[in-house]
Amino acid sequence: EKSQLEKTISLNLDLSKKEIIRLEKQHQTDLADVKLEGEKATQQLTGLLSVKEQDIVKKGSIINSLKERNLQVSKDLAKYSEDIKTQISSIQKEKEKCEADSKEKELHLLSKFEKEAQNAKNILQEKEKMKNMLDSRYKMLEREKE
Repeated sequence: EKSQLEKTISLNLDLSKKEIIRLEKQHQTDLADVKLEGEKATQQLTGLLSVKEQDIVKKGSIINSLKERNLQVSKDLAKYSEDIKTQISSIQKEKEKCEADSKEKELHLLSKFEKEAQNAKNILQEKEKMKNMLDSRYKMLEREKE
């Protein structure tokens, strides 16, 4: 019976060793599979992360470009605004000068017209005097003839 027990123990010990070896192999296979899946997942996540980082860089570049364009447009608008203000001021001054020149010319022409009217009046008066003198002389000559 002792020998039977020793055989059973020996058999159980062999079976246990085989089971341990099988479990260790299974464990190593499972561990290798988990590592491989982890590496694949890490590679996928790394690739996805890289794509996202590139996307962020592109979008950052676009944002910076748009900021620069916006700043340039703002500068251009400010310059155009100043140019327009300057042009308006210049045109306003030119308008005021034209109005002043026009008023001065109007006064000059009015004065000239008044002088011409006075000259015409004087000429008419002179004409009337001459006519009266000629009429008087004619009448005198007529009386002398008689």
